[in-house]
Amino acid sequence: MFIISRTVDYPYDLLLLADPCREILDGYLYGSDCFVANIDDVPIGVIVIQKQENGLAEIMNLAVSEKWQRKRVAIRLLEYVFTEWVPLNGIRRLKVCTGNSGASAFMLYQKAGFDLKDIDRDYFVRVYPEPIWENGVQCRHRLVFEKSF
Repeated sequence: MFIISRTVDYPYDLLLLADPCREILDGYLYGSDCFVANIDDVPIGVIVIQKQENGLAEIMNLAVSEKWQRKRVAIRLLEYVFTEWVPLNGIRRLKVCTGNSGASAFMLYQKAGFDLKDIDRDYFVRVYPEPIWENGVQCRHRLVFEKSF
């Protein structure tokens, strides 16, 4: 169906779907690993992972083009990270953060085995220069999920 490969040719159109601030996005791309799901050399999904300390890594960005959403692309990207990237990098815990307004995202992470660990209240109001609206709800709070390996 599609091929997942590492890239440094970042698909900004996809990345900006998950993180609308280019300045913040550029800040974490350096020092992260980026993998893209492609069909006929056309990016349809992307995941960005960053190693941190003590066996911890964080998924910084996970996005799928609107045409390919709800077709298991995000799950396949997560599975790729779990089975290929995590073991090669000695990761024991994987963290992912999402906003309070993205119900489909936090349901996806829970289905993939992540547990809610923390809520950073008003994170998106403090950190992002413009308000973020999703599904008619302002994105205010950052939900922090973790999965152990």
